[in-house]
Order: sequence, then C-alpha cells, then structure tokens
Amino acid sequence: MSDYKTNENMRFLLILCCCASLLSCQVDNTSDTDGETGTPSGDSLDRQPQNPPAESMQWLEYSNQNYYFQTRWPESWRIAATNPRASLTAINLYSPQMETEFELPLNFHTQASVTHLSAYPEGWGTSLPSGDRRAIADFEGSTPVAFALDRKKSYVLLLENGQVWGYLLHPAQTPEGWKEEGYIFAQIAVDEFEAQCFDGESGEPISMKDCDPMTGDRIKRRGQVRQKDQRIIRTALAEWVFTAPERAKPPLSDLIEIQQPMPNESIRSPLTIQGKARGQWFFEGDFPVQLQDKDYNTIATGIAEADGQWMTSNFVPFELEMSFEDAPDDERGYLVFQKANASGKPALDRSYRLPVLFPQK
Repeated sequence: MSDYKTNENMRFLLILCCCASLLSCQVDNTSDTDGETGTPSGDSLDRQPQNPPAESMQWLEYSNQNYYFQTRWPESWRIAATNPRASLTAINLYSPQMETEFELPLNFHTQASVTHLSAYPEGWGTSLPSGDRRAIADFEGSTPVAFALDRKKSYVLLLENGQVWGYLLHPAQTPEGWKEEGYIFAQIAVDEFEAQCFDGESGEPISMKDCDPMTGDRIKRRGQVRQKDQRIIRTALAEWVFTAPERAKPPLSDLIEIQQPMPNESIRSPLTIQGKARGQWFFEGDFPVQLQDKDYNTIATGIAEADGQWMTSNFVPFELEMSFEDAPDDERGYLVFQKANASGKPALDRSYRLPVLFPQK
C-alpha cells in the first residue's frame, strides 16, 4: 500500500499503488509537504503568468525541495508524490479528469486519455512507450524547455499524423539531488485514440494481442492531441527550472531589463530589441534570444551582443535586430531571453519571457 500526498491545500489521496517492475513504495501518513511547497520564489514563477493560455484558468506554483525543481501548474490539477525514502521516486502533476480510472504513480504506460507531467529523479526502468518516436537531436520541431537537454537521450513521441503526444526529457547534466538515470516525462491526452500493429516483415496489420515489438512489429498510434492539454503541458515545461539547495536566486528583475519592446506591445519584422543585463547573463559577450508563438514554437532566433565590457556584475546594455516571417494567426507570443550558461549546470539556467503581440492578419 502507498499513501500519496497532494500539495498543500489539496485533498489527500489514499490509493493502492501497483508499482511497475515489482517496485514497492512506502507509506507516508504525514500532512506536511515533505519538501514540497506551492509558493516558491525565483525565476518567472509569479502568482499569475504574464500571458496565460487562451483558456481562462488559475495557475499555481510548485516547488520541490527534495529534488530541487520548480514549475507552474493549473489550480485544478493534482500533485501526487511518493515518499522520498521510497524505493520508487515519482512526482506526478496530473489532470483530475480521469483520476478514478488510473492508479498512481503515473508512468509511460498510463492510458492515452490522461494528461500528466511527471518527474522521476532516480529513474524508472520501464520500457519506452510503443509507437513512433524521434530523438530531439533529429526532431525539427521545438521543445518548450529552458534547460539544456541531452538531445540524443531525449525523445518526442508521435502520433501517426505527426502530432507530439509525449516528451521524454533527460537533462544534459544531472541536476542537484537527481541520479544520472533521472528524467521528466510528459503525456498529452489523445482523443479518439486507437493503436494498430503492423507485422515487422510483411507490413500487414495484425491484432494487438499478436503484436510483439521486440521482434520488429510496429505500432501506430492514431487520434487527436487535446489542444487545451497540449498548451498546459508546454507551458509547464517552459516554466520548469532546476534549483539548488540553499542557493537563493536573485529575482529576474535584478538580472535583466527589456526597454524595447514593452510587454504586450505589437511587434513587426524587423524587430529592434534593446535592454540591459548583468554581466553574468552573458558569456563571451552575448546570449541567445528566441521569438516564440503562444505554444512555445520557435519562430526566429537571434544573438544579443553586449555594448561594452561584459565581464562585470553591473548592468550592460545590449541590442539586436530580429527578422521573422509567417507570424502566427494567434496574436500572442513571447520573446525569450536565455542566460548564457557555459557550465551547462541545470541549476544555473535562467530565462526571461516577455509577452508580445503579433499584428492581426
């Protein structure tokens, strides 16, 4: 038996835990958050996002002090975490829509109608989901994370129509408190889901009960990704930051200031961007900037260059001009100013996201 505790102000869940690979979980009957809190400080995790998704919803902040990460999640979602002393470590942020039909902890093989974002800081040795997948290194689309990824070990999981229904993400360097095998997994609910197996030799359809991917049979997943849930997952991933024990991060407002464009200002190509940032935001005198649409797909990229000596703790002015084509139909987007992190350490990644508007077509 396992007792999963929800975040503070959320009701407690007592469930039967059926752990994969005969892993067992420990019971924690305490009412404290055991290292988790709903109101962390640092990075752009303000109480309200500057530019929330089109669906009107309240967003909260989640901080885990056992495994040193923060993100944002919808108020209506649940959080379930195993006891840190358990043999299996899992932190699930999930939609409660189907919670009577699944068991915790959620994993790769949770039914397709469930949306969740989960951390497995010590890994979980289950097989990868069946179906098409592509390493991030070979994926032409954007992945909405601000921390550096191991691009060969990280994957997107694809439906037959090319839509991304899942993300398997390995940080490029092991975060504080994590093991090398640790990873993040995100699943987006698929409506009208069906799976079809094809014989590995003939390519002919065969029944799922006779399907054996280990012998070369291929499984195709079909359906439509739930758009609302897709936006939630991409937002939560974009807001995911790693922290470090007893290391207070200065607020972003004390590290970078954007003078042009202003928040929620309408932009056109070519776009002139001006601001100032502390010297530690640069490396070799520059840092990367991205222009993204509302779903965090990258539209254009650029490099901001310091105007003056950057090896200082003072503010240094910067400027760049960014050209872009094919502005999205939706008006909203973001400019993302990424701190140059030559060390690659996840806890040193920082980014500032400025909401902008595209002109109506």
